[in-house]
Amino acid sequence: MYTLVLNCSGGASGDLLKNTESFVRTNSTSVTLDTALVKAMSVELKSADQRVLCRHALMKAAFVYLCVQTKHVKTLLHSDVGATAEQTMKRFRELVTHLTMDNDLKQFIEKADVRIIGQLLNIDEIPDCKTKTIEGLINEMLHEVASLMETTIEMHEFTDKAEAKKEAQEDASSAKPAKPKASSSAPRFLGIV
Repeated sequence: MYTLVLNCSGGASGDLLKNTESFVRTNSTSVTLDTALVKAMSVELKSADQRVLCRHALMKAAFVYLCVQTKHVKTLLHSDVGATAEQTMKRFRELVTHLTMDNDLKQFIEKADVRIIGQLLNIDEIPDCKTKTIEGLINEMLHEVASLMETTIEMHEFTDKAEAKKEAQEDASSAKPAKPKASSSAPRFLGIV
């Protein structure tokens, strides 16, 4: 745990660690994490992106919902799912940073991180993350923040992506498979022309 805290505390002020601690103390009882889980979370990555937000989201989920396994840690730290999660958490923070940062909003952002990894990793024990797409989840959370703070938030980026993905899924399920054209500009799938 020392390595994790040392490398991922959130700078000299330790903001990430303080926020994680506050979230855990507010939402959890006394829990001890498995040594293998802590060791997996403490692994230093070879890339510049250490996925600090992912690690904190994993800690929060592990302490509060008792549902994180070593396989979840490895997936977030060593696959594209982790990169997606990290970018999504950063983008969500960018969209709400203009709001007055009171304790309720801080707690909401901390829970949002957990919901994001819950959705991406399909962890059933994490509540409120059962939407079909990550864009749908972000859109839902932005609406919740707007309601909580009694304001409006610019959501077009996630709303547009969620609607486009939904329309594409509906079109794919209702459309008959088309035969590819014989021209050289036809798309190639799995090497089949």
